[in-house]
Amino acid sequence: MNASVTQKRVGTKRAGLLSRFASNVVNATVTTFARSDDYCVELAPRFYVLPLGADKTRFEGTVRKLKQNHERHFLVWNLTEQDKRLFEPRDFDDQVLDVSNFPDYVPTMEFTFELCNEVRYWLKQDKQNVAVFLYEDAPEAPVFDERTLCLNKESRVAYLVSAYLAYSGHVSTAFEGLAQFEDRLGRAEGQIAVVPSQTLYYRYLDDIRKKGFTNREALMLDCIFVHTIPL
Repeated sequence: MNASVTQKRVGTKRAGLLSRFASNVVNATVTTFARSDDYCVELAPRFYVLPLGADKTRFEGTVRKLKQNHERHFLVWNLTEQDKRLFEPRDFDDQVLDVSNFPDYVPTMEFTFELCNEVRYWLKQDKQNVAVFLYEDAPEAPVFDERTLCLNKESRVAYLVSAYLAYSGHVSTAFEGLAQFEDRLGRAEGQIAVVPSQTLYYRYLDDIRKKGFTNREALMLDCIFVHTIPL
């Protein structure tokens, strides 16, 4: 599986999108969303998650408020299933980046940090820019599907959100980011289950943040010397 974050721009290419909006200064009042009225939830300053629920009217109201409050200063990372289009990019004025290869299991470190870098880059372009992670809301789904060997969407998104919160310094550890994700979305503590391999990845995130990558270049095995054992 290709570990890099391959994303398809809907309407225009990513480069044109980011550069165009980086130079587009619009006076907009940045406000937070009320959890009780909207699907959109603020996890950190200018960083939101938008669980796509079944209430279409409520979803439309959330999108309308997003556009009113932030005008052309928002960008949506679409983490929903690509073959089950649950919305149209025009609903968000085409301010959408499709994450076309979101892994079915724990996202790799390369995937995770590239996504974090993209969010950071977008937010640095303008103090009014906001980032939104959009995904299907199915908290009742089993954390692990034994038939498909997949983690449920909320568990994977929680990992990415936790990674960004730790990466950007909003929390001290990735597990603190997970706790904040559960709290802001109204989940009980521990409701978003973490499988053993995920636990390792949460720890890897913190180790990399503190120590950096141990090796940044590819290594190639040149030769192997085999010495016989004396009889």
